[in-house]
Amino acid sequence: MKKIFEILSSIGKLWEDETVLRILRWNLLTLGLQGVVIWWKFSSLPPKIPLFYSRAWGEGQLVEAHMIFGLPIISLTVLIINNFIASTLGEKGKTLVVMLALASLIFSFLALVTGFKIVSIVG
Repeated sequence: MKKIFEILSSIGKLWEDETVLRILRWNLLTLGLQGVVIWWKFSSLPPKIPLFYSRAWGEGQLVEAHMIFGLPIISLTVLIINNFIASTLGEKGKTLVVMLALASLIFSFLALVTGFKIVSIVG
């Protein structure tokens, strides 16, 4: 239990940096937008939607419509993992901390664009 509080404390110290905090805010905004866009258009989606564009065209790309909620869930997971890794670096890896925060933001933004394109094409 003590270890959990130490981890949460180090993550809190991480967010004291203005640059990291600004990136975190943008990241949370993109996560929120992902959820809102998907929730708003979910009722108009067909039963199966194309999600796996790296697969060959056709049935292999299709998944159940509820699987689109995986985009914000995976984005949130990446954010949490990167924040955990960044919190272990502390002050000695300031550049890497910012790079991890930016990587989370880029991932969330790309997931937002992907989700928006999917719901706008099929919804």
